[in-house]
Amino acid sequence: MPNPLQLLTESRFLQPNRLRLLKILGLLLCLFGCSTSSIFIPFNVQSTNIKQTIEQDNSPDYAKIKKLATSLARQSNTQDGLLFSQESGRLFQLTNHFSTSKTLFAKTIERYRKQDQSAHLRLTAVGNQSLSLLSNDNVIPYDGEPYEQVMAHQFQALNYLFLNDPTAAAIELRRAAGMQRRIERDEENRKQQGVTAAQKHGISLKPLNQSPKVQQMNQLITENPQGFQNASTYFLSAVFWESQQQWNSALVDYKKALSILPNHPDIQKGIQRVTKARDGKSSPQPETGSLVVLFEQGFVAERAEFSLSIPSSSLEMIHSIAIPVYDKAHWPKTQALTISTKAGSHATTPLVNLSALAAKSLQQDYPALITRQVLRAISKKQLQSEAYKNSQALGLFTSLYSALSEQADLRTWSTLPHSIGAHLLTLPVGNQEIFLNVHPLSQSEHILIQSGRTTLLRVIECGGKLFTQVTVI
Repeated sequence: MPNPLQLLTESRFLQPNRLRLLKILGLLLCLFGCSTSSIFIPFNVQSTNIKQTIEQDNSPDYAKIKKLATSLARQSNTQDGLLFSQESGRLFQLTNHFSTSKTLFAKTIERYRKQDQSAHLRLTAVGNQSLSLLSNDNVIPYDGEPYEQVMAHQFQALNYLFLNDPTAAAIELRRAAGMQRRIERDEENRKQQGVTAAQKHGISLKPLNQSPKVQQMNQLITENPQGFQNASTYFLSAVFWESQQQWNSALVDYKKALSILPNHPDIQKGIQRVTKARDGKSSPQPETGSLVVLFEQGFVAERAEFSLSIPSSSLEMIHSIAIPVYDKAHWPKTQALTISTKAGSHATTPLVNLSALAAKSLQQDYPALITRQVLRAISKKQLQSEAYKNSQALGLFTSLYSALSEQADLRTWSTLPHSIGAHLLTLPVGNQEIFLNVHPLSQSEHILIQSGRTTLLRVIECGGKLFTQVTVI
């Protein structure tokens, strides 16, 4: 069947000034054909499928989850490949396929490295990619968020720990710490670049700041005052160095975690314990070992979409744009894991709220995001005007396209936990029965405690299930 665009461009009745318009419309037709992309289909439709698969897979070997993970991994070379490699790496890790997960997170980390070297900025990408000015942010290759990059290193470190490669795990933990230092330094810069760009184009950010939806999201961030930092990364690193009797390294990371969460009891006890060991003041406890319970709870909050009217002084127009937000109505509840032994019951204390980190990252990106959206709205308006001058049918088509393509970018790493907590216990050597409970789930685990060694029990609650993984570090 002949291409409709080709038939139009070959018509002898076309005026020269129509050719450029029709080439642009050809791009729009191509985009309409991308029915499986997130250009027209919000990403949360795909993330819902991922979560439902986790919830519905009750097979002993998690066959459905592995099948989905394999399918996602095959898409790791697409424009959203970074996102798909993160999702598939997480799913393979959930099902104890640590080697496959390691390969996918290695690919993820390499892509982040290349992006860092090229100083990729979404704001400048809009000016270099014509399709993004005619569609929405979903056409821009997914480049991840800073907190996601930290979690990629953290999950890779866990892969190495469960593969009994402490040297490689140490490297990833140090990389994660380095990333956190860079985030702390660069995040305010990122916001200021967007503010400067908005001012340059005469775009007011006042409606954004006055929006009830955004103010509600800002309140959620305020209720979780952790800045841009992830204390769970430092805590895991500190526990690792403590298990290796590298007291100074452990103390440094415990103190970094404490600077984020000054009242966290396990961090405080960790500093006391490591300081005594470093100074030779600790008393050996014969026939005991340590059990560190790392609890990953729920799924990180999903982005929602809402419409915002933004004035542009350069064209004296008001533009209605679709932007992402984190909605209080869909904000996950933070829960602790109860750990019961013969000696008594304990509970994990949260180390990081990743939903809050996600919202904070979006908050920083808003000025640049609003600038892109308004520039895009101006381009679409100009395209519609030119189309109507040439043909009412073309004008109607571009108007329909503009309406359908006004989609917020809802892409995020959807299988990350909402929160991560931890607790450390000292237990007698031998086979210990541990009872785990987080409403409404409960199960028991038999853990072998070794004298003077640290056992890591990782508990992941998601999709109505408890996944458990154990290793000695």
